[in-house]
Order: sequence, then C-alpha cells, then structure tokens
Amino acid sequence: MHLFPNIKAKKFSECEHGELVSIQVRGEIHSALCVADEDGKKELLLLDNPTPDRNFMLVTELPDTIVKSYGTDWLLSTSSPMESPSQALSERGAIAHSTEGLFIVCSYSSQGFIDPAVCRLDRPGIRVDTGFPKISFADTAWEISIYDPTTRSSVTLASKAQPAP
Repeated sequence: MHLFPNIKAKKFSECEHGELVSIQVRGEIHSALCVADEDGKKELLLLDNPTPDRNFMLVTELPDTIVKSYGTDWLLSTSSPMESPSQALSERGAIAHSTEGLFIVCSYSSQGFIDPAVCRLDRPGIRVDTGFPKISFADTAWEISIYDPTTRSSVTLASKAQPAP
C-alpha cells in the first residue's frame, strides 16, 4: 500500500524543527510548523487560522498533544517579491532571506501583547523583540507542498496569498 501524503500521528514532543503538522484545536484543523529555538525548545507556528490575528503566531504546545505529521520533506515555493525588503518584518507570514539564513516573519503573545518574531526555516532559531536579521529580499506569498514521485502528484498543504493592495 502506498499512502499519499505520507502522514504519521505522533506527539508534538517527538516532532523536529521544520516538521509540517496539522493540529486540531477547538474542532478546527490548522496547518502549522514545529519550530525550535537554538536550545531545542519547540513552539508551534500556526500557518492558518480562521481568526486572522492568530495567523503566523507562535504558540507553546503541550508536549503530549497528538499532531498529524507530514514530515520535513516539503517544498516551499515563494512568489510576490517585496519592493522594500526592509518592510518584511512588518508583514507576518513573509518569507525573508538574509545572509544569515531563511526566516518566516511571525509574532508571539507576551503579557497580553502581540510582539514581532522571526523563525528560521533552514535550522533552529527563533528571535523575538530584537536582534532581527538584516533582510536582503523577501516574498509576501508562498505555498508549501509535498510531491509524491510514485503517483507524480503534489498536494498543497499550506499557503499565504499575496496581500491585497
């Protein structure tokens, strides 16, 4: 039997940095990424949420929460380059390229306030409040998909559309 997409049910604590997952919260299914800081502490980065203010939000997930994992072998396709990369840090969900690596702009909740953050996609790393990388270029739209060479088909699992002008 060939299962596509190849998914596994697992505890969030068993996920690794960059693992694409689905999680059920209050009866709704959300796409998310497991992201880790330099010390290995894992957070859940919500990629889609019916409440727009919660999109691209870092949340602490209970380690025993069961997620549906799609693994780390996914493809990120970017589009809609930003004319002014310096503004990327104000666009949640933007994919930011720097000489330090590849980041996604997000936010986190701290003491009742929503603060900016960036998460590295190419390796563990989360920066909050300060120490943001100098952005060389950025894209405002993207999609994450997986490809199955056996069936020669792909499935889009998460995406961010270009913002309205």
